[in-house]
Amino acid sequence: MVEEMLNPGAVMMAVLEELVNQAVKQTIETYPDNRWIGQVYGLNTSDYKEENQSGTISFSLDIFPEVVAKDKKWEKHTEKAYSTDLTEEEVQATLDQLRSSYAQFDDVDVVDAESLMRLKISHMDKK
Repeated sequence: MVEEMLNPGAVMMAVLEELVNQAVKQTIETYPDNRWIGQVYGLNTSDYKEENQSGTISFSLDIFPEVVAKDKKWEKHTEKAYSTDLTEEEVQATLDQLRSSYAQFDDVDVVDAESLMRLKISHMDKK
């Protein structure tokens, strides 16, 4: 009756979903120490014969990779304290470095043709 009212593909999908959910639950209960990651993938129903209502349905699950620490260095890390105090020499060295990295601009009292810089860039393509 259900198969007559519904698409047989939809019934098959519901059955597969139920079987996979039960299998995943059983797998998690059987291997409680494993940490599973991701979702079910690689669902294979090629061995399932609908007319016989028997066969094999397989899928894959991934286990979260386990990491074993070789030593205890990861448990503690010490960082040396650093000072935020600056000397006048450090400030001047930083300013000199910035000046050498960028163009130097001199202040002017009057903006005229001598104090302006013009730049023209042209590009010609094949046309």
